[in-house]
Amino acid sequence: MSVEFRKVGLRSEKGRFGHSQGEKFLFAKVPHYLNRLSLRRGFRILLFLIFMLSVAWSPFMGKFPLFNWHSDPYGALVVSQNILKNHTLKLEKVKDYWKVKKGRYNYQIGRIGRDFYYSYPIGTPILSLPFVAVGNIIGLDMTKNEKVMQQTICMFIAAFLFVILFLIARFYFSFYLSLIAGLLGFYGTTVGTVVGTGLWNFDFEICFIALATYILLSSIQKEDNKIPSPINIGLGLSLFAAYISRPTAAFFILSVFLFLADSTCKCNFWD
Repeated sequence: MSVEFRKVGLRSEKGRFGHSQGEKFLFAKVPHYLNRLSLRRGFRILLFLIFMLSVAWSPFMGKFPLFNWHSDPYGALVVSQNILKNHTLKLEKVKDYWKVKKGRYNYQIGRIGRDFYYSYPIGTPILSLPFVAVGNIIGLDMTKNEKVMQQTICMFIAAFLFVILFLIARFYFSFYLSLIAGLLGFYGTTVGTVVGTGLWNFDFEICFIALATYILLSSIQKEDNKIPSPINIGLGLSLFAAYISRPTAAFFILSVFLFLADSTCKCNFWD
C-alpha cells in the first residue's frame, strides 16, 4: 500500500504543534517503532555476546581440573614457531624442548633417521601459525609461553564453535532457542570438555567440520540445492583443514561426498 501526502493536506491539516498528520506520524510513530526495534536488537546482540564470551572463557575457567597442555598438545606451538623461524618441519634446533633425560625425548616427537619430527598430525601447528606469528610479534616465545597461547587459541576456537552452532540452530529454531542450542552443543557434549582442556587435534577438526556442516545446510535452504563456486572452495578448504588436523575426519568427508553426489547428480542412492 503506497502512502501519498498531498500538498493540501500538509498545509491545512495542522496539529497542535503546527505539524500535518503525515508529519506527526513520521515524528511520533516511526521513531517509537525504531526505538523498540533498536532496543530489541541491542538486547539480542548483548545476550549473544554474553553467551559467546562465557563459552570463550572456558579454557581459562577454574572449574576445569587442568589445562592438559603437558599431554598430547605439548609442543604443538613450538612446532609452529619452528616453521616460522627455521622454515622446516625438522625439529633439530628445538628438540631440547621435549628432552626428558639425556638422549631421551618425550613421545610428542619421534626420530626418523637422524632427524626429529612431530609425532602428531601437522594440521594443528599449521593452523596455529597466525596466532603464533602474532605472539612472536608481541614478544611471546612458545618455549616459555606455550600454555597461555594454547589457552588463547582454544578461546577463539570455543567462540567460533558457539557462533557456528548458533547459526546452524537458526535454520530451525528461534533466536533464543538457538542461543540455548549453541550453549548445549558446546557444554552438553564432549566438545566443551575437549576444547576447554587443551589444544588437541580434535579442536581444529571439529571447528572445520562444523563450518562444513553449516555450508551444506545453507545449500539445503536453496531451492536448487546448489552450492555457489566460491562456497565450494570454502567447503573444500574446510574439509581439507579438518583432515590434516585429524585424519579421522575422513569419515565425515566421505559422508559429504555422498551427500553432494546424491543432491547434484540425482543418483537417488537412498530410493
